[in-house]
Amino acid sequence: MSSPSKPEKNESEKNFRIGATHSASWLSQVAKQMVDSGKSSQEIAEHLSDLEEVLGDGRDTLTAPHLLPHLEIPIDNPWDWSDEELTKYIARRKNAW
Repeated sequence: MSSPSKPEKNESEKNFRIGATHSASWLSQVAKQMVDSGKSSQEIAEHLSDLEEVLGDGRDTLTAPHLLPHLEIPIDNPWDWSDEELTKYIARRKNAW
């Protein structure tokens, strides 16, 4: 199997960096909102940990979609999900993490 061409590699790197930036921004925004609403540091840490798992599930469905058909993960990026979708997804997956 040949390695990706330079333009393909550059595009892949660009997409990775865009996704990483969106993820970091989302996690930061969530943390700030939780602080502003008076959540404890423990609550914030637990929720951010859950969001990290959500991001990991999303990554896994991209790299090995056949391994995780039971996840029923929405197609959009998690930062685009409604609060209801996110809450339901976390509740459904929490015991598996």
